[in-house]
Amino acid sequence: MKLFACLQKLLQGRRENRTCYLCRKEIFDGKTFCADCRRILPYPLSFCARCGRKMTGTGICTECRARLPVADKIRSVFVYEDVLRGLIRAFKEDDPAMADGFAREMLPILEREFSACDFLTFVPMTRAAVKKRGYNQSERLARALSALCGIPVEEVFEKKRDTDEQKSLGRAEREKNLRGAFALKKRAVCRDKKILLIDDVMTTGSTTDELAKLLRGAHAAKVWVLTVAATPCFEKKTSSPEKIFARQK
Repeated sequence: MKLFACLQKLLQGRRENRTCYLCRKEIFDGKTFCADCRRILPYPLSFCARCGRKMTGTGICTECRARLPVADKIRSVFVYEDVLRGLIRAFKEDDPAMADGFAREMLPILEREFSACDFLTFVPMTRAAVKKRGYNQSERLARALSALCGIPVEEVFEKKRDTDEQKSLGRAEREKNLRGAFALKKRAVCRDKKILLIDDVMTTGSTTDELAKLLRGAHAAKVWVLTVAATPCFEKKTSSPEKIFARQK
């Protein structure tokens, strides 16, 4: 029995040994990144209480004050900049297994802020897009996270047509681009439920707004969003009092 227990421990230890997603150094603590790489990762040290984007100071960001997101609360693990751009691109284009590591990074936020959710769901892709890529990265994240936390996944959305890239479009163009692109295929399961929507990146926020509207229309009790990364808030730079005074002279 002692020998069997030792073998189990050894095998468990081997399963926990991984390589850092950034430098590929072997790590033994079950984490996704080594200690050195974690120091350079763009974590949002301060963020908006509503949309979760990196901002200066605390409270609600200028974007949310101008127009609140449809979701009740949004959180992201990282800021979508620097090395994260390359990691997300690799995950989306080449390596679906990276979902496991990203899910480990998302888990503490889920446990801290969204543990009351009834189920997880994810941003859908068209069948043609899934066939072309081979997988839906948002679904991979949701299922990896579900395996860690035990909260079930419900595939409640469908995407009826492909859409243009959002980041190059203005607000009105984004809304037009997404109008009618998504639909609910499991409306009844959403009623009175606290739902956590999972995605890889939030850039403009238009996609999560559109999906949150559908969940609201299905009488969801709460709509929350959790992503791997999000672009920072756009903050207008204000001139110092000295510069303002100089211009007035």
